[in-house]
Amino acid sequence: MKNGQPIDIAANIVFPFRLRDDKGKVVGRDLPGPALSELAIFPADASGKKSDPEGFPIRHGSDPRLRVEASIDVPAAEAARKVTVRVEAVSPKGRRVAVYEDTHPVAANATQIRFPFSSAIGGDWEDGIWMLRFQVDKHYAGTGQFWLARDPDHFDFVAALRQK
Repeated sequence: MKNGQPIDIAANIVFPFRLRDDKGKVVGRDLPGPALSELAIFPADASGKKSDPEGFPIRHGSDPRLRVEASIDVPAAEAARKVTVRVEAVSPKGRRVAVYEDTHPVAANATQIRFPFSSAIGGDWEDGIWMLRFQVDKHYAGTGQFWLARDPDHFDFVAALRQK
């Protein structure tokens, strides 16, 4: 709702890739590769702390950072291991900006890694709908989006979505 009227929005919707039985054990076929399973993106202050609820547009020039909380489903393995997660922000015009890279431990038989991170908003980032592209050990794992505008109240995100 905006000014008491319903408006169109886009949302990140979670579709879990793992089915569990009533005891919590993963059932069914294993994943062939990593898959982004949860993603929340928030405007953030200079320290990376959330400054608005998830889904709110990031105000370019007012919100210095974005905060991301992600979960990635991974194929189970008998031995503990480490995986490298890399995230790029992709601009509305297709420009790629590295925003995160780190190595995460994965316990034996674990099927998910969860991690938060924050990233500075570049001064040259254009207004519009940006994508976050996730990779695990150089394998594509999924994409989410966030909205960025200097004046979100007057930027037509719905029209920008139609152009994608």
